[in-house]
Amino acid sequence: MIRVAIFASAFLVAAVAGWTAMNWAIPKVIMIKAMEGLAERGAGVNSMTLREPADPYRQFVVRPSPDLLYSTCVYDLVRAPLRISVGPTDGYLSVAFFDHITNNYETLTGSLITSQGSDIILKREGQDSLFDTHVVTSPSTRGLVLVRRQISGNDKLPAMQAAQAEDSCVSLAP
Repeated sequence: MIRVAIFASAFLVAAVAGWTAMNWAIPKVIMIKAMEGLAERGAGVNSMTLREPADPYRQFVVRPSPDLLYSTCVYDLVRAPLRISVGPTDGYLSVAFFDHITNNYETLTGSLITSQGSDIILKREGQDSLFDTHVVTSPSTRGLVLVRRQISGNDKLPAMQAAQAEDSCVSLAP
C-alpha cells in the first residue's frame, strides 16, 4: 500500500511539473527566442521591420502565408509607450499584438483600422497615454506586433509595399 502511495505521489509531482513546463516555461522560452531572432534579423527593438513577401527560401516565422505582406515590431515598453503607425491599405489588414509568452491579447481589423492609415498607442499597465487615438494596453512589458496585409495579386504588390513603407513603431520616450 505504501508503494502505491509513493508511486501516486511521484506521478502527481511529475504531472504538475510537466503541466507547468508546458503552460508557462516553454511558451516563454519560445517567444524570447522568436523575439531575439526577429530583432536581430530586422530593425531591432521598438522599430518596425518591413518584410518581403514570403517564399520557401525566406521565412522569418514558421509557415508564413505567401499571400500576406508582413511588418513586425518587437517591443519593449520599459521606458515609454510606443506609437504604431500603419500605412493606408485597401483590402484586408490586421494588426495583432502578442505578449511575452505568445498570447495574442488583441487584434485590430476592419473599422478599427482605416483605409487612410492608423495610429495606435501601445502602452503597459500604469503608463499614461495622453493621445487621442486608439490605445492598446499590453499585459507584458515585452512582446511583438504583427501587421498583415493581403496581397490580392502581383499587380497589387507595389501598392501594398508602398503602404507597408509607411508602417512604423516609435518609442514615445522623451
